[in-house]
Amino acid sequence: MFDKLGWNTADSFSLTLDERSADMGYYWFTPGPVVGVVPDIATGQKKAPPRTLFYGRIYLTEKTERFPLGLAIAVYDHVEILGKGRFPVCVVSVDNPVQELKDGKAQAMGNVHAYPVRSWSP
Repeated sequence: MFDKLGWNTADSFSLTLDERSADMGYYWFTPGPVVGVVPDIATGQKKAPPRTLFYGRIYLTEKTERFPLGLAIAVYDHVEILGKGRFPVCVVSVDNPVQELKDGKAQAMGNVHAYPVRSWSP
């Protein structure tokens, strides 16, 4: 990802957490597979242009004093860039506190910031 896409750990991407969620506001989800997407409004992202798809999984972290319901973390393992193809990546979303838990689902922001990392494990 660093060589083929020219990405580095200082890059940041604005994403819709999952293509089924709204661009803004909160989204109910079940931990598992997600497809993040760069929204059309993210025109300044040259390394991941609008409609780039990020495929991965969403996880819930442990509850902490700072985040009493935990965090929703999306880990994307490959991307599909229109006109360029699919590439393996390791991109992780950050700081998305869970707002509510109900019936095995969690509610968190539908739009996130994500960063390329060298590795990640749950």
